[in-house]
Amino acid sequence: MKLSKMHFEFLADEVAPLLHWATAVEELADKLKRTNPRFNREKFVTRALKNWEARYQESLDNINEEII
Repeated sequence: MKLSKMHFEFLADEVAPLLHWATAVEELADKLKRTNPRFNREKFVTRALKNWEARYQESLDNINEEII
């Protein structure tokens, strides 16, 4: 299967933020590299981690640490 730029962008923007750990982004990038020799792993990882970190920060912001 040969994935396109559009697929990689979708995965970086929509799927990567759903991963439980940031290290999984690296693993995903390694697997995607095998699907297309023109895949830019570094660009993907940068974009995916940016999106992962934004979602992670949102979840931290939603934690109510007030103890009653």
